[in-house]
Amino acid sequence: MRGFFYAGSERFPKFIWPNNLIMFRVTTNIPSDVLLPYIHSYQLIESTFLSGYEDKLVAPHVIPGLAFNIGRPQTICDLQRRQFLESLIILEPNSQPYSLRFFPGTRMIMLNFKSDGYYRVFGSPPLPCLEELRSQLKETDRYREQIRLIESFLTTTLKHNKKYCRSISSAIALIYSSNGNASIHELEKETFITKRTLERHFLKQTGMNLKIFSRIVRFKKMMKYIAEQQTISLAELARKFGYYDQKHLRQEYLYFTGSLPEVRQFPATGLEQALDF
Repeated sequence: MRGFFYAGSERFPKFIWPNNLIMFRVTTNIPSDVLLPYIHSYQLIESTFLSGYEDKLVAPHVIPGLAFNIGRPQTICDLQRRQFLESLIILEPNSQPYSLRFFPGTRMIMLNFKSDGYYRVFGSPPLPCLEELRSQLKETDRYREQIRLIESFLTTTLKHNKKYCRSISSAIALIYSSNGNASIHELEKETFITKRTLERHFLKQTGMNLKIFSRIVRFKKMMKYIAEQQTISLAELARKFGYYDQKHLRQEYLYFTGSLPEVRQFPATGLEQALDF
């Protein structure tokens, strides 16, 4: 899967992507007020093509998730590992892009948690309980009933997990508001805990190292900004998002996409929006 190529220039064009919604139908629901502090959204992703397959690139992300494949078996393949995904998938934060191959019959419900929401709900993954929930979801084809089952399960689980460091939510908010450029000193001041304690709790509750988390937030904020501009120079991007210089920006772009900035890797329509959690 390739994007718009613009060689020999340090200015980004306005990227225009073909709409692939005809290949997938994505339905998004907002959680109840009780679960909204922990979960961004629920998404039902259904393939609409009847033959062949579709390859999709998943961008680096800091938001953990759960996916229940309630359609046909063996419809989603991890191309890097060369294996089909299980019916129950725990989507951990990831600093590198990876590719998935979708086959006809894909029907998947995704739970997109907030950065520390997974830990705040579950603590450690209760796999037996999740497998039981997956079985219940397969017993009905009604999406509203499936969402009701998920909400009931999460609300019950939430009541049993009270062990988390509240300061991490404040740290995450500061990282986002600073475009990933908050210093350790600023985070210590915001959370009233030491660097060592902050890093330990942050890793435990988000599943990701504090530094790489901040780098991904900065990168994704930059990519969103690029998509909204007609043209923009690398020098301007470097200044706006806190990179040392253009070389530093290029190195980060290459690290997170596997390509140089002239190749746009991650579309923002259709299935890619759902996968860019």
